[in-house]
Amino acid sequence: MLPESTHPVFFDCEASGLHGVVIEIAWAFVDGTGEIVSEAYLVKPVDDWDIEAVWDEAAEAMHHLTLGQLRSHGKPVWDIAARMNGALSGRDLYSDSPFDEAWALQIFDAAGMEPTFTLRRLGADQLVTQAAAQSGYDLRRYREAREVALAVLAHRAEPDARAWAELWHLVVK
Repeated sequence: MLPESTHPVFFDCEASGLHGVVIEIAWAFVDGTGEIVSEAYLVKPVDDWDIEAVWDEAAEAMHHLTLGQLRSHGKPVWDIAARMNGALSGRDLYSDSPFDEAWALQIFDAAGMEPTFTLRRLGADQLVTQAAAQSGYDLRRYREAREVALAVLAHRAEPDARAWAELWHLVVK
């Protein structure tokens, strides 16, 4: 098993709409024992975000998250940014969507902090596919496993990030 710090971290964000603001963030990775570690946070809207203007009812229906839930159960952006820096410092983070980088950075911008980790532009799918090929994992089996793992994507940040971490674990163990 690879040391924990060499495993990539997979992260996912959900937003109020495609051109909206981040409403949920999660990350997942394989730890040094082979277990999947994950965390997820609802994001409490910042006062200067005009969230009502960018709130998309179709996104709400997809994520099953309401503005009221964010306001009552969301964590402040400063708390989320500090937790991410504490938990992920020096790590490489990968996502399956190019929008996720901008949404993650919204949290840090609003918190007035810089991330202590690196958001990689290489997509999660490319990273895991490369790892499968490099480890000699049968690519037909990989495609089947990928199809099963990603069929469960729930449009919620934590299950989606965990699906990528589980797929990574499958091909590198």
